[in-house]
Amino acid sequence: MFYGTNNLDPWLFERIEVLKGPASVLFGQSHPGGVVNQISKRPHDGMYNQIRFGSGNFDQASVAFDLGAELSDAWQLRIVGLGLDGETQQIYSERERYLIAPSLRWTNGATDLILLMHYQHDDINANFYNHAPRAAVFGNPNGRLPLSFRVGDPSWDIWDADIRSIGYLFSHQFNDALAFRQNLRYTRSGLKARRVWHNSPLDSSQRILSRLNIKDRDNADEVTVDNQLQWKLTTGSLDHTLLIGIDYRRSSGNWRLDYGQAPSLDLFAPVYNQTFPAPAIPSRLDKLRLQQTGIYIQDQIKAGNFSLLIGGRYDKSQSTYERKLRSTTTRVSDHVFTGRIGAIYNFNNGLAPYASYAESFDPVSGSAFDGSPFEPMEGKQYEVGVKYQPTGADHLITLAAFDLTQENMLTADPVNPGFSIQIGEVQTRGIELEGKFNFNNNFQMTGAYTYLNDKVTESNTGNKGKRRSQIPEHNASLWANYSFNSGIFSGLGIGMGVRYIGKTKGDRLNTFSVPSYTLVDFAAHYDLGKSPLKLQGWQASLNSNNLFDRYYIAACFEAYMCHLGRERAIRFRVGYEWDW
Repeated sequence: MFYGTNNLDPWLFERIEVLKGPASVLFGQSHPGGVVNQISKRPHDGMYNQIRFGSGNFDQASVAFDLGAELSDAWQLRIVGLGLDGETQQIYSERERYLIAPSLRWTNGATDLILLMHYQHDDINANFYNHAPRAAVFGNPNGRLPLSFRVGDPSWDIWDADIRSIGYLFSHQFNDALAFRQNLRYTRSGLKARRVWHNSPLDSSQRILSRLNIKDRDNADEVTVDNQLQWKLTTGSLDHTLLIGIDYRRSSGNWRLDYGQAPSLDLFAPVYNQTFPAPAIPSRLDKLRLQQTGIYIQDQIKAGNFSLLIGGRYDKSQSTYERKLRSTTTRVSDHVFTGRIGAIYNFNNGLAPYASYAESFDPVSGSAFDGSPFEPMEGKQYEVGVKYQPTGADHLITLAAFDLTQENMLTADPVNPGFSIQIGEVQTRGIELEGKFNFNNNFQMTGAYTYLNDKVTESNTGNKGKRRSQIPEHNASLWANYSFNSGIFSGLGIGMGVRYIGKTKGDRLNTFSVPSYTLVDFAAHYDLGKSPLKLQGWQASLNSNNLFDRYYIAACFEAYMCHLGRERAIRFRVGYEWDW
């Protein structure tokens, strides 16, 4: 609902972790497929300073900096910032972004306190829902749409978003065995947006599209706090890492949506900068409040080569959803227990078979178009697999099979823009194979393959037994990087990869499919301090996604909603690193 909370810039993060599988025992609300854990940049020992300049196609230019300083033995400071200007893939678009994120750390060894703040602003003239009808991209007698096609209009489309947050990370180590941590964050976001929407077929000429204009305005506030007590202890031959915690989340927001008629568009001879009347129909004027409290406990048990993880969590949530245009208020209370258990055995030859079972819980606020409240999303996953790390080699191979069931999943309402529906129950069974190889510190290779058997098993929307749209049955990737550590090319690294995305279903009833596609990516990086130029501290990089500029359709959600693929993107950056 609250779009303004999305799309934080990667420059804000020290690293991004993908935690596969249900993780709600420790992380509260989460989907059973996994969690993307974004670790903010913060002061730490061994910091360096960096400034980076970038350029690329779509007239993009950027400058970014990451500065750290030790103010004293106890105090450390870090400031991260970025400014970006350019265009997007859509024709006649403009894009601006700037952010600032200061952080301050105090530590005396046993106690550590980090204060974190950030502010990000986006001002984009582009269409948020830039999709085209199936008839416009598959077999249209008038030709095919360019990837730069824009279904909206530069005189109407805007995306003006702000997001700011403040918080802290506190930890205290009582002794070698006992530690306490408390993390708190307050976030406020706001969005003003105008966009164009369509959910009707083309006219008889297969070129004229009817459109709606939509105006959004939303703001949201959220505070989260997590308290953890970690205790390491030994009972007989068992080593335990026991984690006990309680977390709390409170959020509130307001959302206004208006829509009206917009001028039609000739897809194959578009005329832009048309006059758009102000939306005349108020569709939503909603207010949402949510509170959730969770109590969790987890124990990691180790006995020689065998490790066992077992955990449980109890959640209680309460939401209030006011739809002021209908003078209705919906109150929903949910409570549930979720758990997980996993075991792994590390053989001395590098093999490590494992098995796990995990549950997830995610209360859903709001209601469907007809006013019916949403049920919480819940999931269960079984997984077995094996990891192999050959003795004496820096390689890791993982093979996993899983069975994942998700209930009450949300998806966009195909009839009513701005609303969602719940599709019942989905079962996804699959196999994942991944390999990471490091040869002599010069040559690295990563490969992955995923097979997904996805099926709607319960539904009240007529798609029981069907596969969800946009979910490929097969996808695979391969990436290789070679670095020169000596000779005339010392400091130079070259990487190339390929991504294969299998065909997907194009709508809920599986009446058509979107073809598969394969993309090639390229990267080069150069440590100029190791080059013959001996420019200590300087680095340069060149990246290109979709190197051969292949035309493809990324996915379709319904017959009127097909997403065009991404054109070739080229980014060049040069940066300088130094210590104070």
